[in-house]
Amino acid sequence: MKGRAFRFHCRPTSLSIDLGYIPGNITYWPQETSKAWAAVKVCDTMPGDVNGSGGVPNLPDIIYLVNYVFDKSRVSPPCNGTDPGNCWTPAPLCGGEIDGTEPIDLQDIINLVNYVFDKDRPLTGCLGIDPGNCWTPVATKACCLPVR
Repeated sequence: MKGRAFRFHCRPTSLSIDLGYIPGNITYWPQETSKAWAAVKVCDTMPGDVNGSGGVPNLPDIIYLVNYVFDKSRVSPPCNGTDPGNCWTPAPLCGGEIDGTEPIDLQDIINLVNYVFDKDRPLTGCLGIDPGNCWTPVATKACCLPVR
């Protein structure tokens, strides 16, 4: 259902369910049963997928993140970096929170570059040649799909 908003509503005689989803957001719509309430968490994006391509974080994600952090202009669709807002805002925003903290900043760019190029992380003793990656983006909010 990525990219489409939906709402499901069902009211049988003894049970009531109300769910909702808005793409790009972690959305909590109440889910009601006869006696209890719960929250529905939507997880639809991989952390580090800054440009929303749906793939593993890569060089285009780094470029997108640099353009966002430094509020660069954009040719297509036309957008001037001096306009209100930002021409490169990740959707969802947590896609650019590589280190798992707000706001998106230069540290996120550095972490994403280190992840994409599988660099060593001396402070933790992790070497880029080790299995896995020393700089795996941190899952937060709707950006909680596992990074492959």
